[in-house]
Amino acid sequence: ASTFTHFHSAEADERATRTQWSRFEQVVEVMREAGVSPGFLHAANSAASVLYPSLTANVVRPGYFLYGGTAEGVKSKPLPVLSVKARVASVRDVRAGQTVSYGATYTAPEDGRLATVAIGYGDGLPWRISNNGGALVAGQIRPSST
Repeated sequence: ASTFTHFHSAEADERATRTQWSRFEQVVEVMREAGVSPGFLHAANSAASVLYPSLTANVVRPGYFLYGGTAEGVKSKPLPVLSVKARVASVRDVRAGQTVSYGATYTAPEDGRLATVAIGYGDGLPWRISNNGGALVAGQIRPSST
């Protein structure tokens, strides 16, 4: 059993985070007074676990940090626990104005080259990442068009 809350803006608002923690502690105390064991206590997300270690209770839910993300005010940047690798399936020249991707959602801003990577929606990549993010190619981050 556990009792938890989630800091809504630990990376941006210390006052709100400490207020949430105080209210959480009050609820836990009421539970104990009523004879209910709160079990493990957890409230700290990625940013809170680094910015407010005294508020981590028994458990930390690092989430975003596990994938190499960071937050404003957090100086440390953990190494990602996950990477996805795929082979380049083809490389093609495109002219300025040509479109690619399902729904033609990417328009080449200038003449250039595009690589198609052998991974996609059928492999579990969500549609919402289209035209966001990038890929590490030969040691350099390249923008994603799909």
